[in-house]
Amino acid sequence: MLFAIPTAMADEPPAQEARAPFLGAFLTETRILYPLSIDGWEALGERRYEMAEFGASVRYEDPSREDRWMDAYFYPAGVLPSGRLRKDVEQTMHEISGRVGVPDGYERVAMGTLKPFSIKLGKGWDKRSLEAYSVSMQIQRDGKRYHSAMVMLVSDMYYIKTRMTVAEDQIKQERARTLLEKNTIELVRALRVSNTGRCWNPAPILKTDPPLDTGKPSVVVSTAENGVPSAVAYADRVEALEPESPQARLMQLLAGTITGRIGPGCVPAEDMNPPVPEGMRELRFEYSAPKEDSDGKSPRLRGQRTGVG
Repeated sequence: MLFAIPTAMADEPPAQEARAPFLGAFLTETRILYPLSIDGWEALGERRYEMAEFGASVRYEDPSREDRWMDAYFYPAGVLPSGRLRKDVEQTMHEISGRVGVPDGYERVAMGTLKPFSIKLGKGWDKRSLEAYSVSMQIQRDGKRYHSAMVMLVSDMYYIKTRMTVAEDQIKQERARTLLEKNTIELVRALRVSNTGRCWNPAPILKTDPPLDTGKPSVVVSTAENGVPSAVAYADRVEALEPESPQARLMQLLAGTITGRIGPGCVPAEDMNPPVPEGMRELRFEYSAPKEDSDGKSPRLRGQRTGVG
């Protein structure tokens, strides 16, 4: 089986449905499956924040060192434009530095250099690369010095932020960063994020007779069997010789992702309740429709969790 994506559309990012409120409409429910163990680090428990849109956090601890821990935060982001993630990371760094001298804050923060890296996920047509950033820092609290690190990225419309803090005499500053990067990569590769709402709006699959025309400018993606086109996807429909075939379904998913009819990580509602695999735990978030006097925008989500500790 071969499929083709016209060059003019291949680089276009998916867009949220126009005028639909993000939380409570475009996104109504999220299911996150996270691992209970990351390279020997064990999940101790999770914390859900009072407002659903502020997400939750999970703490992992190195069983061989009870004073060495990592927190992972999950909260909704949406579909970010190019460059936005870096700005959000820089804002979070600024907020951490701004906690010097405040109650329950720090006595000193020395921020390191922001480092971009990527996380490879998936195989075949599902292969993708996630943009990520890490930073190391030195902090002082109650007269004690610590090496700390933070990693931040977006996957399937959710911010994933990790934070590790270790006593200064236990580990070198850059080692804290590389260890956190390694643990975060393993965490992200194990995560399973499923979303429902208007973000799941695939175009219908229509049965058609041969031959299929793959040369029209409006074609988003097409597939062929033995050189003969079997399904052609447009922004508003998929034409297929066999509508129930896996090829037609794949064209529906690919075209929906390219055109924004299917948001990252979005699935039909009936796919939201599979069993939780052994070694995993479920987090589930539900988002209500905005009030009539609301503009439909979500509360300020970025920079809310500086990972103090």
